Amino acid sequence: MLPLGGGAEKQVLKSVCVRNFAPLDDGLCYMPDTAADGSTSLRFLRFATAQGTEIAPVKNPFQELTVSPDRKTILFATQVRTGSNVMVVDNFR
Repeated sequence: MLPLGGGAEKQVLKSVCVRNFAPLDDGLCYMPDTAADGSTSLRFLRFATAQGTEIAPVKNPFQELTVSPDRKTILFATQVRTGSNVMVVDNFR
């Protein structure tokens, strides 16, 4: 964060998972980096107090989140990987 009146920049968050953050008038809605099990949490950082509050736990976050103007809806994607298939086709013509 860089103060509008000048001065040194200041680190606001230690980490953010991919691009999972949405700036609001009075704070920042974000997800910190994931834990080893792929989980994180949806959090709100209030600018005035620099205090973070957990809103909800999240499993398997993907990228980007957005908050509706009335703050009643938050949208983000999750990703579940179930595996993959590899096929080899011999003598394909």
